[in-house]
Amino acid sequence: MVGLLRPHDLLWGMRPEMLMPGAPDWAVSVLSAQWPVVVRRARVGKGQVAVGIRGRRRSERYAAQMPHSAVCRIVRPEDLAASVPEDFPDHTQRLLAVGRLMRRWPWVWGYGGSIGFELACGEKVSRADSDTDLIVRTPVYIGRGPARRFLAELAGLPHRADVQFQTACGAFALREWAGGGTVMLKTAAGVLLTDNPWAVLPADAVSD
Repeated sequence: MVGLLRPHDLLWGMRPEMLMPGAPDWAVSVLSAQWPVVVRRARVGKGQVAVGIRGRRRSERYAAQMPHSAVCRIVRPEDLAASVPEDFPDHTQRLLAVGRLMRRWPWVWGYGGSIGFELACGEKVSRADSDTDLIVRTPVYIGRGPARRFLAELAGLPHRADVQFQTACGAFALREWAGGGTVMLKTAAGVLLTDNPWAVLPADAVSD
């Protein structure tokens, strides 16, 4: 039983024959090589999971879906927080700096984006100047004051950090929350504007 899946989880098990007709050749190629796909926010039919396929180039992104029953392995962003920096020479200093910073905060967190993809499967898809995408699980309210302090600390990292706070209701950007006013909350039903992203009905979980 795979159970609950959330956006940014990496999944293994999608095969080329699960693609719709007309899928790009590069998508067929990476699935043939058993690359993982990433859970995305979208509503799909029962027993299906909305996923995104990525290639080596930044322009290579493709929205698809796969059977929930085909998932054979899951790596979540927080699973990658314990990655050993020395095992990834291209990212050692980046990982060391992020690890030191995040130990000062009480949150469950992990890597997403191109850096997370590389940590999970070893395929080179990032560039030297790639942002560090961080996913922070925030099931309870976090005030704007702590958010601003966190954002200020992130400014000291060697690479730009792009942080998403993920609640049971959806996900939103740390920079927006720290800035004040409303934020764009991304949910499976679309984007909502809200001044309290913890008070929206949950719409972000994906399950069978």
